[in-house]
Amino acid sequence: QAMKMKRLYIIIVYLLGGLNAHAQLDAPTSQYFFNQAVFNPAYTGIYGVTSFNFQSRLQWVGIDGAPLTNILNAHTSFLNDKVGAGVLLINDRYGVNSNNEVHLTYSYKLDLKGTILSFGLQTGIVNFSYDYDKLNMEAPDPNFMPINESFTRPNFGAGIFVMDDNYFFGFSVPKFQNLIINNGTVNSVRYRRHFYISGGYLFDQIFAFKLKPSFVLRTVDGGFTSVDINVSALLNERIWVGVSMRDFGNAFGINGILEINERFRAGMSGEVSSGTFTGGNFGTYEIMLGMDIGAVGSRYF
Repeated sequence: QAMKMKRLYIIIVYLLGGLNAHAQLDAPTSQYFFNQAVFNPAYTGIYGVTSFNFQSRLQWVGIDGAPLTNILNAHTSFLNDKVGAGVLLINDRYGVNSNNEVHLTYSYKLDLKGTILSFGLQTGIVNFSYDYDKLNMEAPDPNFMPINESFTRPNFGAGIFVMDDNYFFGFSVPKFQNLIINNGTVNSVRYRRHFYISGGYLFDQIFAFKLKPSFVLRTVDGGFTSVDINVSALLNERIWVGVSMRDFGNAFGINGILEINERFRAGMSGEVSSGTFTGGNFGTYEIMLGMDIGAVGSRYF
């Protein structure tokens, strides 16, 4: 069992970009429907209150070196609810990688007779670190002599978000710049820009509860595409329960969010893979905590 875990650890390193052959991907999140500021700066201050959100996601529980992502986001609104500002902190660890991001976000909102149209910008720095000393190889190869690396680069992003009482739609590119590193001989692509499209609709009073289907489509320069589809029901205006599917059947999940009151909410989700990479994998789990300061009323998106 220990040997199997070590082999899986090294597989993670190669597949997720610990070596130069692969560009890294943004960490996914299954509870995007209450914190789209993670990938769209136009969501900043969208409800006209001060919001704090924390998410922690652990993938592939039971696998040594599995991805762990922590996200902290805070944003507010001012100037008669026309301008939003916020900060986004991300720590993403897997295998030999430890990546940290700090972004400042800004939005300008237009109220079009009840429909909110928001334009967003963000700027920040991204640090990618690789600690190859964490590798625990069964049979060390003397020809394999990697050097620990760390790169910090600025980046910029933008997005738009449209929302009214029944629907939302967003498009964003949270980091415009590809991260390309020259190691003295060749250029190595460590990160490729991501494009996000999100949308959802709220069906009011379907079988005595509200029903909300939603999706996030993520595509990356170079051809990689991922889609997350979720259907959630709101029970008694307090409890969201839902099911999700990622990449058309590669993974399935369930999620729940409790609206403790108008200010506080807490959520949890679980996801299992249906693919071939299941040995020693006990699923993926995510928790979410949120707080709003100010009267937000109904918060459906």
